[in-house]
Amino acid sequence: MKINLKNELKVTETLDSVQKRCSARLASTHTIKANLTGIERRLNLMLGGKKNWVGVRVTIAENFGTKPGAYKGIPESTCAVIEYFPSGWFLTSAERTYSSTNQKGDWEILLTDELKKMASEYMLSTLIHENT
Repeated sequence: MKINLKNELKVTETLDSVQKRCSARLASTHTIKANLTGIERRLNLMLGGKKNWVGVRVTIAENFGTKPGAYKGIPESTCAVIEYFPSGWFLTSAERTYSSTNQKGDWEILLTDELKKMASEYMLSTLIHENT
């Protein structure tokens, strides 16, 4: 699946089909777009301009790591995976998954080894330029 985030109707239809019988920890186009500001800010610091973002994948899940203390069982959350392509952000996957305590917030940036190397080089060069 590859749906442009600008096409809100298709994104909404996809998310609705995944969470059709669910009532808690739901994802929406609003949730995804609200998180994009913070994601893009972080990517600017890590990789620089948008041309370097191609291939970046981000998982977004509302209230993914939180649950009440008295909750019995493992709660599920709708998890949306978006990926950056040269033409912008696209929804590449949406599914209900068990909430994980490994994810610290509502979103998590997933970088390939190549992008991790590029990010470390970019941040190092930025640090060197700031100190000279």
